[in-house]
Amino acid sequence: MQGLWTAKQTAAFLGVQRRTLTIWRYFRRYPLAFVKVGTQVHYPQVGVRAFARTYPVWRKKWTSPRQPAWWTEKEAAAFLGVRHGTLAAWRRKRRYRLAYVKVDGRVRYARADVVAFGKTHAVLKRALRQMRRLIRDRSPQV
Repeated sequence: MQGLWTAKQTAAFLGVQRRTLTIWRYFRRYPLAFVKVGTQVHYPQVGVRAFARTYPVWRKKWTSPRQPAWWTEKEAAAFLGVRHGTLAAWRRKRRYRLAYVKVDGRVRYARADVVAFGKTHAVLKRALRQMRRLIRDRSPQV
């Protein structure tokens, strides 16, 4: 069966799951030609390549997911493991130098800055925890 791809090969080429191909075929969602050979479904290579050119969004969406370059205050707080009010307090008190930008009154953090700060902040949290433990252990017991 030259020139035909299995569902697995087609799904890998398009960057979707095989289940997605089944749904498209069942509901006739997209004009993707197929051939049934017994119980197996095969797709013509030419048709799949034409489909990929016509609907390029599927390949981009599934094969190269991109994270946003800017995070909202809640996303940055979730990554750092603090509340978003804590980030606001840090900004207000200038406690840590975590760079941010205000766009139309909304605070945005650069993803790279938050990740770098997260690595540093984890070291600071561990050191603070150790210091508290030492103080607690040295304090006189009542």
